[in-house]
Amino acid sequence: MKKLAVVRLVVAATLFAGWIGWLVYLAATQRNPVVLSRPQLLISDLDVIAQVDDPKEKVVVKEVYAWRQNGDPPTVGTALEIANLDKCRRFPRDNEKADAVPPDWQGPGLYILPLRKVDEHYEVALIPPSPGFSPALIPGPPRIYPLTDETRAQLKAIKEPGAATP
Repeated sequence: MKKLAVVRLVVAATLFAGWIGWLVYLAATQRNPVVLSRPQLLISDLDVIAQVDDPKEKVVVKEVYAWRQNGDPPTVGTALEIANLDKCRRFPRDNEKADAVPPDWQGPGLYILPLRKVDEHYEVALIPPSPGFSPALIPGPPRIYPLTDETRAQLKAIKEPGAATP
């Protein structure tokens, strides 16, 4: 009987140590995950995956993900000028100055761009007020998202790929 209790204690201690190790691993590797703004993607006219080499230059469309039914979307390879791309960043956190917030653009690469058509050009859609997010008197900032497997899965969960919405 005593031997069985010792074995159970060792098994329980091993499982506990494994669980703690798994939590430490997750805390170290999953910090600050990128979470797409569902309201922003739902109000956007055009969602593209584009190569962004510099936020002050044109972007190259690599994939049209979804668009509203007001004409044909840009084709793959089209260069688009995005008016407010260099202004994309998150809201400051507690005790953080607005000018200390890093931009969403972290270097050349593929990004998810939720766009709105304004006159003859596009701009990144602002985050609208929504439950749990109600900025005082101003809409939320424009946001772009780096393309990863996780952000693509979130985009797919929010919008159907290649779908035109009314």
